[in-house]
Amino acid sequence: QTSFRLYSDVWFSSGDHTRDVGVHLYLPVVSKVIALEVWGVGWESYAMTSALAAKRRVRHEQASGSASGDAYFATVVSLLRDRKFPDLALRIALRTASGGKLCDARYTDAPGYFFDLSAGKNIPIGHKNENYLRGFAMFGFYVWQMNPALYRQDDAVLFGSGVDIHLDKSILSMSMAGYWGYLGNSKLIIINPLQPIPYYDRPVVWRMSYAHKWKKWKMTLRLQGGINDFMYTSVQCSMSYSLPNLFRTHN
Repeated sequence: QTSFRLYSDVWFSSGDHTRDVGVHLYLPVVSKVIALEVWGVGWESYAMTSALAAKRRVRHEQASGSASGDAYFATVVSLLRDRKFPDLALRIALRTASGGKLCDARYTDAPGYFFDLSAGKNIPIGHKNENYLRGFAMFGFYVWQMNPALYRQDDAVLFGSGVDIHLDKSILSMSMAGYWGYLGNSKLIIINPLQPIPYYDRPVVWRMSYAHKWKKWKMTLRLQGGINDFMYTSVQCSMSYSLPNLFRTHN
């Protein structure tokens, strides 16, 4: 279904406190076959300590303020659906260079793109159609442009897996996801050759969420934390609204 989601995150990390608000639009163009996605952070408020600002080589001793994030555009193509085999979908996505405040190390002002193949399968629980487990997994490839002179691009393998537990109008979800970059934990020379900066391109996170649906609305509370190369814990609250499909259906 066509859906619009508004979400807000609070990020917790030593020396960096961030809040943001973002939107996500999912728009089926040909129902059950092709859909478009648009999402991104529209507003972010941040405050870093002087010590962390110096470590990240930002241009201000006390980096604080607001920024807008990167916008993402994607096409989702359903490959298999409602068969004996798991559902399969292919996503082709572009990350724009629309994010701001590169001077405060918030966004990179550089584009990227990724491809991923996702699979999901329902396992019934009891006799009610509303009660079931849905296992899912994702595998893909992520590429993004970089600013250092010696490294103009980084490549990474995308991956993720998890399970949703659907019970009547409630959904409990547990998952992990991340990407594994080519450079690894290299140290990059940004300004001073004697003080290279650690570069982390292998972040992996865990996520737990609870969602409740009523009529066309869905409210979700999500907790996320780092497993590798990710120094933040976050809490996200989101509200989604579903609409009738605006374009033709597929028979």
